[in-house]
Amino acid sequence: MPEEEKQLSQKEKLEKAQKLVSNNEYRNKRGTIMREVSGCLDQLLEKTKNRQQRANTIFSDMYLKLEIAIMILVILLLSICIIVRKLIVVPLVYYNKSIMKSRFLLYFSAFFLTFPLLFSSFCRLFCTFRKILVSF
Repeated sequence: MPEEEKQLSQKEKLEKAQKLVSNNEYRNKRGTIMREVSGCLDQLLEKTKNRQQRANTIFSDMYLKLEIAIMILVILLLSICIIVRKLIVVPLVYYNKSIMKSRFLLYFSAFFLTFPLLFSSFCRLFCTFRKILVSF
C-alpha cells in the first residue's frame, strides 16, 4: 500500500476498498480475466480429453493386436500338434504294430518312399527293433 493510504482511517480505507470493488472498471477487468481463465481451462480440458482418447485408442489397438497374435499362436500350435500326430505318432504306432507282426515293409514302403529321410531313419529303427525282438 502506498504511504498515503496507510495514513487513512479504518473507515476511509473501507470506503476506498468498496469503491474499488464496486467500480465498473474493476468489474470489466475481472470479467475479462475470468473469461480468459475459463477459456484456458476449457482448452486444457479439451486437450486432456483428446490425449486420453488417443491413449485409449492406442491401448485398444494394441490389445486387439495382442488378441489376434494369441489366436494365431493357438492355431499354429494346434496345427503343429495335428501335423505331428498325423505324420509322426500315427505312423509310429502302426510301425510298432507291424514290427510286432513282422510286416513292416508291406504297409510302410509306399508311405515312406514319399519321405526318403524318414524312410531311411525308420528302416534303421526297424532293423534295430528286429534284432532286439529276435534276441528274445
